[in-house]
Amino acid sequence: MGQKVHPVGIRLGIVKDHNSIWYADSKNYSRQLIADMEVRQYIENRVTDDIKMMQVADLDGKETRDFRVAIHHWLGAYSDTRGKVAANRLLAIFKQATKYGTAIGYLTVDPLQELTRKLVGGEETAGKRVLTDDEIRLLWQAESDHLPLLKFLLLTGQHIGEAQAMEWTDIKDGKWHLSAEITKNKKEHWVPITPEIQSILDTLPENRRRVFKNISATATQSWLKRWSERNKIKDRFTPHDLRRT
Repeated sequence: MGQKVHPVGIRLGIVKDHNSIWYADSKNYSRQLIADMEVRQYIENRVTDDIKMMQVADLDGKETRDFRVAIHHWLGAYSDTRGKVAANRLLAIFKQATKYGTAIGYLTVDPLQELTRKLVGGEETAGKRVLTDDEIRLLWQAESDHLPLLKFLLLTGQHIGEAQAMEWTDIKDGKWHLSAEITKNKKEHWVPITPEIQSILDTLPENRRRVFKNISATATQSWLKRWSERNKIKDRFTPHDLRRT
């Protein structure tokens, strides 16, 4: 029986609560479930254990200061190893969570309200990196599971997160329809499927819901960094630089 019943399912309501509680209609359920899992995994892989062990209910007293100090020190160290942009993105995620917790009453005071980018990763400068023709040719000839996605980004100029959320049902009448739920500006729009884009899509299996293999944006960026180092590209670039190119 233990092989047929999920170990969490048989404990719910007894010794374990649900990992998260939210509602979605049938149309958006699968997307939100994947997003929930990805956010949980994103935090699990990055946050230090002392922060993960803190309870939200304890953040209204002395723990508020301890939490803010811990987040500040951790993100400062994260900025030194992964860069100010990565640290600032994590800060934004945490501030969104604590702001929401304050709005719905879990917290009386937002513990991260006064923690700014300047105190964590520092102010960011606008990126200017654009690939040269030779770099585009070199990347186009590379071999990796990441290549279809990177080529797609070069041809469409879209955000990597939007492309990774793309489903086969989003392609209709020669257009890729982007819903407001996945776009950065929260506005729906569409992108034409040109013959060059279609040639990339034709190489991908249609027996899965999402068009591109479920690889995180961080994994793609890490591969691109290693590829740049192997090919002695000193001014390395990111997936977002493909959009700018």
